[in-house]
Amino acid sequence: MKLNLDTINKILNGLVDGIANKAIFTGLVPKFWQLYLDAKEELGLDIVDTCATSQCLSVLAKAKYNDTDLISEAVASVVRLRNEEGSWPSAITPDELKKPEKRRKGDTAIGDNCFALTALIDANFLSDDFIYLKHLSENYKDLYYRISFILTSVDWLLENKAKDGIGWYYTDNREAKSKSVTLTTLNVLQTFSEIIYCLKKCSINNKLSYPQQNTCRIYIDKLEKQLKTIVDVL
Repeated sequence: MKLNLDTINKILNGLVDGIANKAIFTGLVPKFWQLYLDAKEELGLDIVDTCATSQCLSVLAKAKYNDTDLISEAVASVVRLRNEEGSWPSAITPDELKKPEKRRKGDTAIGDNCFALTALIDANFLSDDFIYLKHLSENYKDLYYRISFILTSVDWLLENKAKDGIGWYYTDNREAKSKSVTLTTLNVLQTFSEIIYCLKKCSINNKLSYPQQNTCRIYIDKLEKQLKTIVDVL
């Protein structure tokens, strides 16, 4: 069977619908996804997975899915998933999502932080065009508040490089054996590149004050230097 553009679009739209229909709603927290789309039925588990929720958010946002409320809930889940210091855990329970003080401690996967940051960027989190505010606090209506949210996570990534100081390990583990891993490092650099692109627009946004624009420029310079230094080593 020869596939034409209409057929391909129909298949892709069906996949997007399938992802949307697998969102889990407990009534306690915004909708989220598990690592495996059939896990809830087979295992009876309710685990909020950062990677899955972020990836599903990215797909729905990029597809401009018509259920904006679902995307708003996904954004709210990704925002809530983040810890106070700026990092995302790999997975938590809905109860832990509702009550951060109950969260378990452990190594944090660097890749999951890249997925979460990318998902928010895909949803226009760093743009005046960000519309998925329904399930967020009033603070998130302010563009610079959202910029600061992202920059806190950028700082966390910069502070949690591998022990060798070059790139990033699989997790934030800082033991001597935790050396830079090429795949993880490239994922972080890709995420930084996307953030730089958004910050460049913010740095000339007239709705921001000069000090706010300048903060964007400072981080652009900081991240571009990171990219150059690491690429030279790679």
